[in-house]
This record gives sequence, structure tokens and C-alpha cells, in this order.
Amino acid sequence: MKSNTFLAAFAAAFIALAITAEAMAQQTAPLSRRAQVVLYDGPNFTGRSVRIQAGEDGSNLTNLNFNDRASSMRVLGNWEVCEHVNFDGACQRFNSDVANLGGFNDRISSVRVLATIPPPSRPTPVLLPRSGLQLYDNAGYSGQTFDAGSDVNNLSNTGFNDRTGSLVMAENETWQVCSDANYRGLCRSFSEPVADLTAVGLNNNISSMRRIGSPPIPGRPIVPPGGGLTQLSGETRGENGVGFFAIPRANGSAIDHCERSLSQTCGDTGADAVCRMAGYREASYYSILPPSQYGGTVHVGDGTQCRGRNCGAIINLLCTSD
Repeated sequence: MKSNTFLAAFAAAFIALAITAEAMAQQTAPLSRRAQVVLYDGPNFTGRSVRIQAGEDGSNLTNLNFNDRASSMRVLGNWEVCEHVNFDGACQRFNSDVANLGGFNDRISSVRVLATIPPPSRPTPVLLPRSGLQLYDNAGYSGQTFDAGSDVNNLSNTGFNDRTGSLVMAENETWQVCSDANYRGLCRSFSEPVADLTAVGLNNNISSMRRIGSPPIPGRPIVPPGGGLTQLSGETRGENGVGFFAIPRANGSAIDHCERSLSQTCGDTGADAVCRMAGYREASYYSILPPSQYGGTVHVGDGTQCRGRNCGAIINLLCTSD
């Protein structure tokens, strides 16, 4: 089952989670049937690769012709890698992507998935601006700042070009930032604070930015006549057909795990519906929290507000296309 499954590592790799640390610390996730690790023989996820999924034998990478070859890896779930076969020698646990394995470079001989995912560290607190986008020149929302109340097509004249280490935007706003002037190069869209831009390839690499989409009306979102939700926000898009939503929202409201009102099929069905709405095939991981923390939830299938005891807000949603 994917229900109540929580991928803290991917959240840390893509975006600072915008939910309370107290609620997060109480969550422990069972092993997902889709947990997997992809090893690459080059740094930064390049070169030849081998994929090992939960339930497959990773006790001896010689059998996969990949012994002592890994230089980087992508991780879904919680994995342990060891320098010798049969999980012997020096071992280390990972629950996020690693672009350069450092001391374990070309030294991994066995890998295995672990049954639980530890709670994430407490997120760095940050004060949201009333409007617009605020850039910081250091990770963790520290250092000098630059405030953008409107689109900026070239940061060269501001003294803040290629200096951003973290960023935060006003509530219910989505911003696109790009590595080159005039919104070109590597571009990413964010509607939640990002404590460290290194994970998305934009640390000290932002030259232009612009607000995208229309900010929702304050208060309860207005559902279009006839139901149905049109504006999906909160996504951080990664590589290889993967997208992550710390708190997916439709028309400004948190999304319920039941696709439609009075539905008996919730959990996977609702999470998959959100991913399909965003252009992916299905949901691989997600968690559910009480809707009261987010002012209620709406059903993505018919746009109605969820009522009753079965309501639950989808968070930490990982969508995949493979």
C-alpha cells in the first residue's frame, strides 16, 4: 500500500517541507513496494546505471556487474550501502539522492532496503513575505536578501545575480526562477520555501524570475461551476519524470485523499488522481494528515469540500512517470 507512506528523503532533496515538525516526528512509514535505488558509475547521476528495487537481491553487486563502480545514486525509500558483499565492512544509510558518493565512491559492494524511514530533521523556520519573492544569498534563509515584488528578467543590474542560496515566497504565490536572463536556461517553479537550492541545481545560479499563475482568492477556494479543480500548485519537478509536492493544492486548497465526495476508494486513488492531473502516471509515496491543519480539504475529482470523519490532507506526494 501507498497509504500513509512517507518519503522524507525526497522531500529534503527537493524542497523544505512546509508542515509542522511535531506532526512529522510522529510518523513512521512502512516499507513501500516501490522503494528502489539507482546506482550510477558517474557523478551527478551520469553514466551506466543499475536499478535495485525492494525485494530484489543486492547482497553482492558483482552479480549485477556493478561491484565497486557506483559514484552517485538516486534513492526512493531508506537504503543501506556497504563496502563489502553481504552487508559487511563499513556501511552507511541514505534516504535521499547523492550526486557524489565521496568516501563510498567506487567502494559499494552490497545494498539493501530498510523497513522504516526515520523522521526528518526539524525544518528551518522562515517568515513568509506579505507578497512577492525573497531571495537569500545563503542556504537556510540567511545572509543578505533581495526582494522581488514583480518579475525580474535580468538580475545582473541588481547585485544579486548568481548569488541565491535559498528563497521564500508569499503564501499562495508560485514563482519560476531561471539560471539565465529572460527566463531561459534551467528553470524551476516553486510555491513553497526552498531552504537549499543545491538539490535542484540552482544554488548561486539564478538570473531571472517571474510570478506564474493567478493567486487564489484569500479564504476558502472558489470551486468552478459544475465542480472540478483547475489550478494545481506546490510542485517541484525533478529529473527522470519525477515530481514532488510537499503540500499539493488545487485552486488554493489542500487536496483530500478521497478523489470524490462520499467515495469509498481513498488513499491510492486520490493520490494517483493528483499525479495524473499534474501529468504523471501515478503516486509512489505520500502521507496523510488531519485536514484541520490546512483549513480543510477538497476532492480533486469533483471540487467539493470534504466533510466527515474520513477526510485527510495529502502531503509529501511523490509522482512518477515510469
